[in-house]
Amino acid sequence: MDQWKNMATLFDLMRKMAAEMAESIPEEEFDVPRGDANSPKWILGHLALGMDFGLMLIGSAPPTIESMMPKYGPGSAGGAVGDDGRTRADLLEHLRTAGDELKKKVLAADPAIFAEKQPTPFLAEELPTVGDLLAHVFTTHIALHMGQLSQIRRESGFPSWYQTT
Repeated sequence: MDQWKNMATLFDLMRKMAAEMAESIPEEEFDVPRGDANSPKWILGHLALGMDFGLMLIGSAPPTIESMMPKYGPGSAGGAVGDDGRTRADLLEHLRTAGDELKKKVLAADPAIFAEKQPTPFLAEELPTVGDLLAHVFTTHIALHMGQLSQIRRESGFPSWYQTT
């Protein structure tokens, strides 16, 4: 379980960084895609939905997963989201609270769950177990989308996140 404690530390750091990056993007640019990419709103909503996905993997799917999947899930249209009733503050709160709940449940989980076959077709070959897919949610998934937020910030004239902390 020590590896999960280490990943939980990284998970907290990356959620903090992603939130700070998303908060720094001007409101008028928050739902504006860059080229063929997704908007910062979509990225933040997608990361928030990722917390629900992780909770689902650990056996605790929240009701928000169904309502968020069409706008923010894999295979969604992406780009600009539009008015879906969720503000930046709502998505940031979702990322924080659902992420905190996910971390708590993962750290308290029976280790046997991590060896179970993951129940989705999503990256099933590359990430065959619940533990593999949860580790992705905790680390590489957030990191990938943080890179997108970082690039959007740079295109908006902001310095590197590390230069502002």
